[in-house]
This record gives sequence, structure tokens and C-alpha cells, in this order.
Amino acid sequence: RDVEVIGAGIDLKKFKPRNKKIARKGLGLDLNKIYGLYVGRGGYWTKGLDDVIRLSEEIYKINKNYRLIVIGPDYNKIKHLVSSEFISLLPPQSRDKLPFYYNASDIFFNLSRYEGGDPTLVTGEAMASGCLIITNIESCQEIISDKKNGLVIKQDYEKEAERIIDLLNNKRELQKIIKNSLRDIGRFSLERCGKRYLRELNNV
Repeated sequence: RDVEVIGAGIDLKKFKPRNKKIARKGLGLDLNKIYGLYVGRGGYWTKGLDDVIRLSEEIYKINKNYRLIVIGPDYNKIKHLVSSEFISLLPPQSRDKLPFYYNASDIFFNLSRYEGGDPTLVTGEAMASGCLIITNIESCQEIISDKKNGLVIKQDYEKEAERIIDLLNNKRELQKIIKNSLRDIGRFSLERCGKRYLRELNNV
């Protein structure tokens, strides 16, 4: 009762849409691939990296041009998960370089078993960068609504992989979802969250 929950806020000046081709060239990525992205250091089981990989395997079966970039986890802890040829594991990236991985990617995955957040920081950053957000009910990303500003998937990964590929091929619908996502994340800018903090503090 009487608790106000305020997010940390997203730096919309740093995390914003950029030209995908330029971002990929800068990172040395293939211009013609489909890239999925997972970002997270510890807690790979809680954050659902194994589910991200299972879903990615189904996507790869449909389209061999798909690649998954995994940023952050300790290789020694997840080497049993990332042996597939379509997966690239990268160390944690600097805050200056990370935005360009979002820009270069088509899909951002948040399949946490439970995390909460409206949204979590990395999900917000990916939204602000123009990624298609793939999440699930368990991760409790309250800001994401299925087919409105992202996709909320179920455990039938074979079927969900088909849905993801179909959406990526439907450019008109994809751009509509990303446009809604960019609009919705605007409510969580650093400036807006800062004003909310000040307003609540002034009321104490």
C-alpha cells in the first residue's frame, strides 16, 4: 500500500533506431542474415537462455540464414548450451558499443522464467533501438502485448518459430509493431522517470 514503483529509465539519446546496415558493417556482421539477440551476464537459467536457444533452433530449422548472438554469460557456465553453429557468444560489451548490437539485430529475446519489470532495462533498450521483442508470460514484461508491440510466445516453440518468421516476412505488420514499441517505450525515458522520482520525493 502507498508504494510507487518507478523504473530506472531508458536513455533514449543513446538507445534509438539507427540504420541496420551501417550498424552491421560497423560490427562486422553479415548484411543478409537474420539476427536474434540475447543479453545477460549471470543467472542464465533464470533468464531463460536455454529456452532462447531451443526457440532459436526451431527458427534455424526454418531459415538457415538465422544467427543468434549471445552477449554476457560466462562461457564455462553455458558451453553446453552454445555449441550450435548458428550461435555466437560474446563477452559483455561496453555501454557505448551495446546499442549497435541492438540496432544490428532483428529480434531481441526476453524469455526469463521470472524477472518482472515494466520493462526490464535490456528489454527497454531493445525496444528503443527498434528490435522486435519476443517475450513470454513468465518474464512478466507488462509493457508487451502480443502482436501489438511485440510477440508473447508459448512453449510450442516449433509453432512459435513459424509465427516469428512469418512476421519478419510481413514487413508492413512488422513495422507497425516496432512503431508501437517505440511509442510505448517513450513513457520510460530518463527524463520522464526522473520527473516521477522528484514528484514522489516532493510528496514525502
